[in-house]
Amino acid sequence: MGNCLFSRRGRYATTQQKKLVDGESCATIASVVAAATAPTEAASASASAASAVQMRALYDFEKQADDDLSFKKDDILDLVDNSSGEFWWLMRNQRTGDSGYVPCNYIQPYDGGPASLTAWFDVDRREAERCLLMPGVPHGSFILRPCGQRSESGAFSLSVRTDEDLEAQQQQQQKVLVRHYIVRPTDEGGFYISPNRRFSSLIELLEHYQQQQDGMCCQLGLPCPREYVPPPQLRDFELNRQLLSFVEKLGQGSFGEVWKARLGRLLEVAVKSMKEATMNKADFLSEAEKMHKLHHPKIVQLVGVCTREEPFYIVTEFMPNGALTAYLRRDNEQGRRVTFGHMIDMLFQVADGMCYLEQKRFIHRDLRAANILVGLNNTVKVGDFGLSRCIEEEAYCFKEGTKFPIRWTAPEAAKSKAFTHKSDVWSFGILAYEVVTRGGLPYPEYSNCDILRLVCGGYRMANPSCPAGGVPCDQFLYESVMLACWRLEPAARPTFAALRNLLENYFVEKQPQYEH
Repeated sequence: MGNCLFSRRGRYATTQQKKLVDGESCATIASVVAAATAPTEAASASASAASAVQMRALYDFEKQADDDLSFKKDDILDLVDNSSGEFWWLMRNQRTGDSGYVPCNYIQPYDGGPASLTAWFDVDRREAERCLLMPGVPHGSFILRPCGQRSESGAFSLSVRTDEDLEAQQQQQQKVLVRHYIVRPTDEGGFYISPNRRFSSLIELLEHYQQQQDGMCCQLGLPCPREYVPPPQLRDFELNRQLLSFVEKLGQGSFGEVWKARLGRLLEVAVKSMKEATMNKADFLSEAEKMHKLHHPKIVQLVGVCTREEPFYIVTEFMPNGALTAYLRRDNEQGRRVTFGHMIDMLFQVADGMCYLEQKRFIHRDLRAANILVGLNNTVKVGDFGLSRCIEEEAYCFKEGTKFPIRWTAPEAAKSKAFTHKSDVWSFGILAYEVVTRGGLPYPEYSNCDILRLVCGGYRMANPSCPAGGVPCDQFLYESVMLACWRLEPAARPTFAALRNLLENYFVEKQPQYEH
């Protein structure tokens, strides 16, 4: 069974690697490399240490530039040089013998440690549940991941998909389909889930529960498959437009068309074509360059731009289910499979992405469901930064004549044209209304001309509990999120960090040895 836990190329390379699996610390990619390439007394020793660092490919990759390195999933790559930055390293492919640059988000350490396991995902509890609840993931699939409890030093978490209680689930009773266990270390360097059953290594523990249930929710099957392939963080901001092949027109925006396309043979992308004379090239490049520096799982990744000739293209990762507004409205027409729990999770993901933007001093200015994009299994990401600017000041003022969405705009921003993080928070409250009403229009009974006057006078939308097509919206969400975001005084509104924490812990399942 061991070959399903590690790469197909084998379990261990050295005794030192085995020690890491037997209980020493799980290192990140950066710390693995830092430890192995630390300065030594002799240059030859340093070079030898660097060459000893190995990585395993998580996905296929086709090179986009002459000095990139193509590889296949599970290829073993030797580190040659990591001085080019945190996103791209020079490596040699053991299978082909070729050398070149590889994107760091496509590889994981191959040092014998926990992160070398095929079952290892560097995700939190919620993301593990999304991966395991993807359609087609079989009963018994599992993920080994970092432990979210600070008090559990040296521990890991094991998340397991179990299809128990399917009959109850079909009757719409709330049943958990993913169970979480803490894998704790022993003083002797081993691991255990139950104190009565201890193992000398993680490999031994996982193989044991693959062979028998022994008190677990089910017998372990295979590690969870990696369905989502992230966009590589390309080194070259300016892309070769000849590498783009257009597949399907997705829509028409105010600035141009939106297409599904392929970059090379492997990478699906979305391409926005910008109409001539709709944007100053310098402004366009400045905007896109700032977006290119944003890297977060809940932010739509900018892959690059094409500006050598018109029309300009802006190339982003492809989100197959489109805008959240349309997604929720389709769901309303097709059986309402998106539950209130799913909606809370979507709002958590948006708050997570906005918390990152807040930390990076970005103001979105157009936060609404139409600008949230949906991937697989209700994964959502913050997108469409057409109005965003990286700011040095606390507020950004619109130029005279710039249009903005009044139904989503905070009253102080609508009056002064000055936008802040707290005006984004107001918009988040409106977005929450959209989500629980399955894409409903905010202030449906009022025209755009009336909204600002009403809001400034103290009017707030009522709790949208059980509207046509919506879901029961509990009073806690209405008061703690919506009304809190709609406080007239910006300083009284919560931060995105506070909203993220509230939504993350909205539902807490109580399970034996359950961790969050």
